[in-house]
Amino acid sequence: ALANARAIEAAVRASAGSAGVAVVPAGFEYDVLPVELFNLTDASLLIEGMLSVHQNITAWPLLRPGTFKPVISMTQTTGFALLGTDDSLIEGHGLEWWWVRVLNIVNANTPTLVYASHCEGTLVSGIRTSNSPRYNFYLEQQRALEVELVHIWTDWGGAVGALERTGRLPVSHSDARGVIAG
Repeated sequence: ALANARAIEAAVRASAGSAGVAVVPAGFEYDVLPVELFNLTDASLLIEGMLSVHQNITAWPLLRPGTFKPVISMTQTTGFALLGTDDSLIEGHGLEWWWVRVLNIVNANTPTLVYASHCEGTLVSGIRTSNSPRYNFYLEQQRALEVELVHIWTDWGGAVGALERTGRLPVSHSDARGVIAG
């Protein structure tokens, strides 16, 4: 998960100031810890596959006491594009995170999926999120922010209904859709 996060960061840094785009390839699921993007100009990240929040909560780093780091954070960027496709997904595994908060196992604000602060000229387009541990998007101190074609899916009711019908929780976005439809 840490190696995947660092690889994404390196690819995005390499795209900065060029016409290049860092790509999370389609057809695969990538387990990630926080992806931290800062002080970048004219950089892009295209998510074609699935980014999956690392589920070992004890391995997730804190931003500061009482707050976990976001999954993808952009700070002090200019001209940054975060892009997705119809098949891409940022899966937050929020149910697990919410339970550790409800049961007071963890006493900290859980991760936001996409966080941006002090940025200019940011484009968020085509991003699909599912089951966020906290906020899907937290975009503050933005200048010339454009958000379009965002899909947010939360399946608390579907997960509970699937558990009642099948005796198991859905393990993925597509599994949940199949259980609910079936």
